[in-house]
Amino acid sequence: MNFQEILETARDYTNGKISKKFLVVGLIAGATLFLTDYALVASLVMLSVITPLVLNHLNLKGLGIELVTLTTVIIGIKFGPGAGAVAGFLLMATHMISGQFTGAYILWVIPSYAAVGFIAGTVGIEITVLGIALTVAANVLFTALTMLVTPEGVKYFIPHAAGNILFNAVIFTQVAPQLLALTA
Repeated sequence: MNFQEILETARDYTNGKISKKFLVVGLIAGATLFLTDYALVASLVMLSVITPLVLNHLNLKGLGIELVTLTTVIIGIKFGPGAGAVAGFLLMATHMISGQFTGAYILWVIPSYAAVGFIAGTVGIEITVLGIALTVAANVLFTALTMLVTPEGVKYFIPHAAGNILFNAVIFTQVAPQLLALTA
């Protein structure tokens, strides 16, 4: 697959709503990270960005599948609360944009992921317990705020939240400890 085919595939996944500049900058940034000692983190960041594109293309975005939580928690643990907060904010903002999520809930979801990254960098709890606890806490908060602000949206959000908790529970029990060990 050549560079032009990669661009076309990405454009297809986003229904033509992604610019060449954005892709080029993203690919250069990703390549730069891969050439450093941060290859695993770079891979997780890239997967976190690609996942909503693919899920949106397949009409599966309501399942709650995302890698932002895993990536944010690992960055918070490995690089500290500041890096975790910035990563959480930027990754979730990118996730929302590339997954074409809209609604008032983005106003509390995006900043909450900054808090997830900050907390991950400060508490010193084992990654499985930490990741699952942060996932559950975030989804409970998101559900409560959705009920308060847009009660009509709760019927759509609860299946997403349940899927997100289940997905992250599996990821944090089966994969996260090994990934964290690889970043040592």
